[in-house]
Amino acid sequence: MTFRHAAGAWLVTVLAAAQPPAQPTQSWNDAYRAGLALFEQRDYGRARAALLDALVDLQDRPEVDWRLPATLHVLGVCEQALGRYTEARQHLEAALSRWPATGENAGQRATTLESLGNLLADTGDWDSAEQRFRSAIALKERAYGADSLETASALSRVAETFISRGQLLGAKPLLERALDIQRLSLPAADADLLATRIMLAHTLRGLGHLDAARRYAADAEAVGRQSRLYPEILCILGDVYRREGNSTRAVPLLRQAIALAALRSSEQELPAAVISLAYVDLTEGRLLSATKGFQGGIIMIQRLWGAGGPEVASAQIGLAAAMLELRRVEEASALLDSAQPFIESVFPDDHVFQATGLVLRAALAAARGDRDRTAEGVRSAWAAIEREAPGAAQAGLWAICARSMRPYRPDLAKIAEKRSRKRSREIAVEKF
Repeated sequence: MTFRHAAGAWLVTVLAAAQPPAQPTQSWNDAYRAGLALFEQRDYGRARAALLDALVDLQDRPEVDWRLPATLHVLGVCEQALGRYTEARQHLEAALSRWPATGENAGQRATTLESLGNLLADTGDWDSAEQRFRSAIALKERAYGADSLETASALSRVAETFISRGQLLGAKPLLERALDIQRLSLPAADADLLATRIMLAHTLRGLGHLDAARRYAADAEAVGRQSRLYPEILCILGDVYRREGNSTRAVPLLRQAIALAALRSSEQELPAAVISLAYVDLTEGRLLSATKGFQGGIIMIQRLWGAGGPEVASAQIGLAAAMLELRRVEEASALLDSAQPFIESVFPDDHVFQATGLVLRAALAAARGDRDRTAEGVRSAWAAIEREAPGAAQAGLWAICARSMRPYRPDLAKIAEKRSRKRSREIAVEKF
């Protein structure tokens, strides 16, 4: 999912829309509005230049003027987008010191706290980031009420940052609370309500709660067919079906998601759907098609979010599994090494992803003929699989284990295949 820029644009838009009456100078107003427009167009360099012009125009204004913290805030967000983290923090902290903590500007102070939290999270200072997020939510509650839509929006945005850091357990209660608030006040097809639903479905999917994830994604699909987020909704619903082993339901949804995303004027590509389809090909033994899909997904992710984006890890893991089945051991090893930092730091709560990495590491040891490491790896991987609640996730993990071990240790592959079939039969019995 790509909620991050939308959240950043919202934070900027709030500062433009909710100001007290004032008579700004025309030169400041022109520069500030130009900066906002350029930010929303993702032209961050020119946005920064316009906002610096706006800041110069305010140098002789009193510090109580709301325009100064508003300009500093947007400038800080632009600096962050340009990777200038030191300058971004300076501007955001300066804005924070100038917003009053009470009264009509309290909401803007909370917005700046959120932006500062996002910045700190991006620089790896997660503890400080979480503190800012909690403070922002508390300030929104005091300013607007604990059950207000403003509080719900803050909860959803903070949860999105938790998700981007792999903190799924932290995101889940925030999204559940936001959804409870939004359901009471918003129509079912409202964009904010849909975004919260699909983020919750995404979170539950990562935690392995596939039944609940499917329910939330299906609810969003039923009412969100006219939404700009409909491709993402289809992608998540299709991927949940894929993880449940229901490729018949998954494939049409994933293909429709890719086709609809291609019709949009921006953010056309949907690499998550491409990667999910590649996993279907991998499961059904179409290794060359799976390899092409994973490679295409990696290229899309790098084009959209850069070479260092953690989203690439899912495709790298899938491609490594294909390489092991194709006996291309060193390529599989390189892919696992590239994905490992993200598995450890960005996906700590995604137990299925963690277990998949362990399964492939055990298969890699088997491919190299290292019996001691194979035995140790199998113990760790199989224990991780058994820790998953019996169901589709566990059946899928045993199937991956069987396929990746088959070229190197058919005895272990046979055991894993039996366990996968047993879990699949149990699932089929539960459905009837």
